[in-house]
Amino acid sequence: MEKIRYETDPFNRLIISEKNTGLSRHRRVADGLFMIDKDSNLIYQAKSPIEDGAASPYLVKFSGTWSLTKNHDIKLTVSAENARPARGELTLRGEMLGAKGDSLLFAVTTKTREGARKTYVLELSGTWHVGGDNRLAFSVQREKGASEVLIFTAGWRIDKNNELIYEYERSRGVRKARKSHRITFKGYWTLTRATFLSYSIYGASNSSFDFRIALGICGPHSMKFELGAGLSRHLRPMAKTVILYGSWKLSKSAGLNFETQYAGGRIYSMSFGAQATLTGGDRVTFRLKDPAGKKDLGLEVALSHDILGSDGSAFIKLLKSSEESSVLIGAAGRW
Repeated sequence: MEKIRYETDPFNRLIISEKNTGLSRHRRVADGLFMIDKDSNLIYQAKSPIEDGAASPYLVKFSGTWSLTKNHDIKLTVSAENARPARGELTLRGEMLGAKGDSLLFAVTTKTREGARKTYVLELSGTWHVGGDNRLAFSVQREKGASEVLIFTAGWRIDKNNELIYEYERSRGVRKARKSHRITFKGYWTLTRATFLSYSIYGASNSSFDFRIALGICGPHSMKFELGAGLSRHLRPMAKTVILYGSWKLSKSAGLNFETQYAGGRIYSMSFGAQATLTGGDRVTFRLKDPAGKKDLGLEVALSHDILGSDGSAFIKLLKSSEESSVLIGAAGRW
């Protein structure tokens, strides 16, 4: 029979609920702070003993399964406490701050018995990726075995700085008023495979959002992608369109580049190899390839010499004087 159950109060303090009789349950609040260790276990550092006779520091280590609530709080469903079987749900109420490399940052606020408030940040390690339905997801890092996947069910978009934004609402207060929140994932877009458009997160070694491309169209000042909507048994598939704005540059050493500007004036360049063909009217059609010039990406862009800049005219002269109908540029074929 269950004797002790763990939960949290609205101020992110640990509540120990003990069943003293068959009819009543004694509940007590322990002041303290939560921490997360490198194996994604949740630890509570209490200011006073949780158990009689316990020595300081008063640490309680919880194992269990992580999940994301409908209100975008993170929750641990407890399976063990200090290596002993235990039960309960520890919901950490707060605000997501976004990604820090391969981790999820989450700010929580607690209150002591004296009424003092303290806000601190928890870091949950794992891998950011894309679910099968174009929704953002985070797989919690585990030392061994399968990891839990947190699915972010609200919508995401691309802002004017070409950065990926996740937007969600949280209910707050007694009246459950809804308030909008936003996470900006700092990173940059890459295209190195024929079927995937990727968003790489700064500082991440294992994380990236890899979206499957259903259709791609390149213009003189943009790249437009229709992302395929995968199937999910639990969520309605979400089709998305991503439009990146920028400019094409031709380089004798690096091939064809699409330069995109991000927040703070930061410039990132997607580099491509390409099969270039003169199509008349001083226009060149580029069949895009990976930077090494080996794999076809299934995309074409037609550009005039004025769009290509100072190297455009010289490149067109090269095409006109060449005995071949097209020229390979990039790492595999300098010009």
